Amino acid sequence: MTIAAGYLCDTGVILCADTQETIQGYVKTSTEKITVFEGKTCTMAFAGAGNNGVQIDMVIQEICDELREEEPLSLMGFKVLLHNVLDRLFPQPHYPKNDPQVELLIALRENCGTHLFVVYDNVFAEVLEFDCVGIGVLLGKSMLQRYYRRSHTLIESYIVLAYVLHHAKRWIDGCGGRSDIFLLPN
Repeated sequence: MTIAAGYLCDTGVILCADTQETIQGYVKTSTEKITVFEGKTCTMAFAGAGNNGVQIDMVIQEICDELREEEPLSLMGFKVLLHNVLDRLFPQPHYPKNDPQVELLIALRENCGTHLFVVYDNVFAEVLEFDCVGIGVLLGKSMLQRYYRRSHTLIESYIVLAYVLHHAKRWIDGCGGRSDIFLLPN
């Protein structure tokens, strides 16, 4: 359980997540939930949420392995790569399943700028403003809806996300620990 949020502004994209990993009824631990891939032509950051941390890590690792083999030269190439990896790992259609096993936010910087994607098992979409995944999604989305401005600078966006994380960790069971925030400028 977690909260992860992504925020797209004119000067870049930001990903953030809490660090508490909860195994309901057993233990709370601290773990990093943001993974960064630095390639020759692109930089990517991943923030994951879901009930199976190993599966989330596996999906991120598979995407990174594909990127190491051959980095796409365009946004469309990245979308094709992501589609191929997700279809290989999740061959069954996502719907009508009630709860996805893997929820990801992906920040991408490539030649044409920065982009934000949301992934639920084998489906994904490009996000044009902000999005949240994890148990804190309702609180996160409602707060970001109030405070989001595309014209915010990276620092102003950072402050908004820190504020959202603070409230999620305070009010949502399953969210806690430190706040990890990754800024990816254009």
